[in-house]
Amino acid sequence: MNKLLVTVWDGLRDKHVVAALRARSFVDVTFTTPMIFFTHHRLVTRPMIRTNMDAAEAFIVDELAPLDVIGSKPAPTQQSIKVRVFAGLRAAGFDVAGLEAAYAAWWEGASDAKGLSDGIAEAWEEATKKETWAYVSAFLHAAAGPMLATHRRNLDKDCIGISELEYAPITTDYVESGFAHLDLVTRTLVGAGMDACIGVAHASILKAFDTDGTRRAAAIAAVRRSRRSTGASSSGAAVDEAEVDAKVDEFRVTSFFNLPKEERWVIIRDLQKRYQKDIVEASRDALKAEAGARLARLRLKKDEHIRLCAMRCDKYNDFVKVVPCRTVADLEALCARHADDLKACAEALRDQIRVRLHV
Repeated sequence: MNKLLVTVWDGLRDKHVVAALRARSFVDVTFTTPMIFFTHHRLVTRPMIRTNMDAAEAFIVDELAPLDVIGSKPAPTQQSIKVRVFAGLRAAGFDVAGLEAAYAAWWEGASDAKGLSDGIAEAWEEATKKETWAYVSAFLHAAAGPMLATHRRNLDKDCIGISELEYAPITTDYVESGFAHLDLVTRTLVGAGMDACIGVAHASILKAFDTDGTRRAAAIAAVRRSRRSTGASSSGAAVDEAEVDAKVDEFRVTSFFNLPKEERWVIIRDLQKRYQKDIVEASRDALKAEAGARLARLRLKKDEHIRLCAMRCDKYNDFVKVVPCRTVADLEALCARHADDLKACAEALRDQIRVRLHV
């Protein structure tokens, strides 16, 4: 256990891991969180969705993709998505006064509820610190392509052909969105396989190992998030205990501790027996397969380069014997030698071109 803790701690102290976490936080506060509002709020109608999703794609293409690996370009602002969405909605002819007021209340908060702006501003400033921005910028630049592919994949295929719904978003996996920046660094620096990461992440989402107190706190947070997504006040306001109890019961269904003690011991013993085969050996085999595939690609690339060099050598040997025409008189003499055979003359002229390409 101590060795595991030391390994994880060493990984979390690495500047690249910290930069990956900051990049993930940056995407959360500048892209994911605002888009949750613009795809779930009750004032956002279905015809608006296409414009909102176009704004999201433009943010990835125009603001994340142009970032570089040395941090020379400034970070997108906290309000980039908001500005793009409302500009697009106005251009499309929608009345956005009510939606703007709802967004302002959601962002800045109301008299009885705290808004999101303080927390988002703090996270944005942490992610864009000058001393680490170069690393974060590099992660965001690299993630722009996969983010765009995921964004386009999450468009509802069943709505293609219906102009108002063509870009409707579909529900995606919350766990999936957390892996874009971390899969490489966890494997390289911490030594944890992606299967382990996926298992831990899903267990966390399912609240499988939460205590009663943690489960209730998560239920309260979930109820408040649900209120906030509908435009109602949440932070600081009292929550409905009945809703919280219902959410706790929902979380308890997937709790490991909800199983009888005998069944829990059966699972634990089975995991202990199969750990070496299913975890250690499987991870080792996966690494070997990954390394083997990488080696095969390198060999293929090397073989292709050798074939290219051999082809160039053959071309050189074929045309090094051709005497190039250096003057107009030489060219006229060449044509005169083949005056009786137009095909041979054309081939001789082609050889003059080839000798310049290959010799």
